[in-house]
Formats: sequence, structure tokens, C-alpha cells
Amino acid sequence: MIGLKKRSIFLLLCIMILIVLTAVACDNKANPDASGKVKSTPTKGSEQTATPIPTETPVPTETPVPTATPIAGQLYDDATVLFEDDFSKGLSDDAFLSTFTGDIDIVTDGILKCYREAELFNYSPMFDLDYNEHFQYEFWADVSAWYGKNEAATGPQSASYMGIMLGTHVSTQAINPTSNDGYWVSFSTGDYVLVYPTGSADKKYWPGGAFSVPVGISFNEVHTIAAVDTGEQVFFYTVDKSGNKNLFLRADFTEEDIKSYDANGNLLNTSDNFAYENASNYFVLFDHIAQATVDNVKLKAK
Repeated sequence: MIGLKKRSIFLLLCIMILIVLTAVACDNKANPDASGKVKSTPTKGSEQTATPIPTETPVPTETPVPTATPIAGQLYDDATVLFEDDFSKGLSDDAFLSTFTGDIDIVTDGILKCYREAELFNYSPMFDLDYNEHFQYEFWADVSAWYGKNEAATGPQSASYMGIMLGTHVSTQAINPTSNDGYWVSFSTGDYVLVYPTGSADKKYWPGGAFSVPVGISFNEVHTIAAVDTGEQVFFYTVDKSGNKNLFLRADFTEEDIKSYDANGNLLNTSDNFAYENASNYFVLFDHIAQATVDNVKLKAK
């Protein structure tokens, strides 16, 4: 009987040991480490990536200021001077001058001066305007002109063809507005100027002009005039002693015609364009039997 109990107890102990070993074996499947802590298996997508090394923020550099495109027709103080003639040492070697009488020695006292009766002269910088080389050209000169008494006159009737005339789109330097060549403006004793669009001979603009424009000053004394030529447009100014620039006339050239406007954009005249096929283009001053002076001539380009 006692022996049976001992065997029962022994069997019970064996069962208990088996249970403990089974439990330990199941626990080992969880991959315990040496410390007895369970290692966790990382799940997909939880892998850590290396932190990138930050790059230096680039130091901003100054953006260059773009060169402003010139505005057509404006006069620019920084325009490049191509030609300058103040007559202080006689006539410039780069100037063209011809007179009706053949006497070209009319530069006196540092001024191109013509006080002789029935005298005509052409004066021009010897620069053919290349509109592909420059955006626009400026012509400047100090001029005066009168015929007979040197007295100022006012009103449209004061515009005179006895004056000094500035020509643009002139194909040769010896041409004057009695021909079809050039777009001309005549400055004289009156406060109006006469205008001769191209085609003066065929259209019978000579001598009285096609139309007149007020300028508000009389050229019986010296005043500064300026013209800007872009090839497709010409702008005419007077400039006072304070440097104020007063636009009084604009001409727009197309293949077919020329439209002339006042400073406010009002259409003054439409005429045929006889200068469209010009092989050359010059600024020319033409004196038509007036007592006249010319000084401080400049040709500038932008």
C-alpha cells in the first residue's frame, strides 16, 4: 500500500516536471536573449534610414538690373556722341558744307554764320544713319534765322521759307526741300514753322510748305533745336535754356505714306512717302537766303 503511494507521488512529480519543461520549451520559441528579454522582430516598413547631412543654404546673389529699352523719340543725356562741331577751330573734318556762291569760308568767330544776300548753304555731319546699328539718332544744333528785319513775328502767317531748314531722311547731303527728297522743317522769325514732307517737287509743297506748326518761340534769336530719327519715326523738339524739351512735331513713316502729328497726337497731314527706298539717310541743315547762324552741332546715338 505504501509502495503504491510512493509510485503515485513519483508519477505526479514526473507529470509536473514534464509540464514545466514543456512551458520552458514554448517560451524559448520567443527568442529570448541572454538577459531573458524577448527580442522583437521589426515589421515591414519600420526600418530606420540614415539622417541626411543638411546642405548649406546658398547665399543669394544680386540679380543684375536689365538694361532698359530706350523709348522711341526721347532725348537721352547719356546717348553716345558720334559727331560734335562747335566751329571754334573752323569746320569739322567730318562735316559737309556747300554754298550757293562757292565761297565756303563762312565760319567766323566760332560760328557758322551767313549774312550775305541770296546765299544758300547745306551743312551736314558726314554720317549715314544705320538703323540696324543704333536704336535711334539725335541731331542737336543752336540756330537762328531771319530775312530782312530781325523782328519776331507771331501767328500762322509768320511761318517763312526764308529760314534755316532741318531735313531728315535726306538721301544725299547736297539736297534741299525744292526736290522730292527729305522731310524738312523751316525755322525763321515767326513762332510757327513750315513743314515740307517728302515729295515737295511733285506735290508742289515748295515754297509755302504743306502745313505749319506752332512752336511758341521765334528764331530771330538763337534757340536749340533737336530731332530724333528711329528710321520709322522722326520727332522734332525745341529745347530751352533750362533744358526743358518741347516736342512740337512727330512724323510716322510707312512704306506708303507719312503721317504728321502735333505734340498731342492730333493728325496734321498725310503725304506720300518718297523716302521709303532711300539707300542713305542724313540730317541736313539748309539755309534758304536767310541771315542765319549755326553752332554747337551734335549727332548722338542710343
